[in-house]
Amino acid sequence: YFSMILDEIPDTALHIAHFHETKRVASASTLAALQAGICHFECTLGGLGGQPANFLDDRPIKGTGDYYYDDPRYVGLVCLEDTLVQIDEMGIEHGYDVDRILWLGRQMERTVGQRLRSEAIINGRTLTQGHMEYARPGLAKLKGKLGEAPDQKFPE
Repeated sequence: YFSMILDEIPDTALHIAHFHETKRVASASTLAALQAGICHFECTLGGLGGQPANFLDDRPIKGTGDYYYDDPRYVGLVCLEDTLVQIDEMGIEHGYDVDRILWLGRQMERTVGQRLRSEAIINGRTLTQGHMEYARPGLAKLKGKLGEAPDQKFPE
């Protein structure tokens, strides 16, 4: 879809992607748009605001108009915090201070007094060195004993 849009109007400065988290695929849509060449996105702290519903503390806050959803699964815009953590960990340059945005997301929750939709403000960034509490001591030795080569992904 985005490739076809860019074929017709190639100036990326003229495009802003705007995704609602209605089916829990907004992050996938963001990646598809990025892959096609879109580089401007609308996101909100905690996923607040926007149609088809404002979403707060697992409850939709109905807007005005028949086109708003009542179902809490149909929520507002994609979370800024989650989007930034995702693209930052992929090594995509974005120009934002991710830690500051995560702090702002936590402040937004404190301000409204409710848990919002961002997972990144709870889970933070992915630890690139891994979680040592889940390490399996002796695994490398066992793999060698079973005949697996170093860096072998699947058993043969």
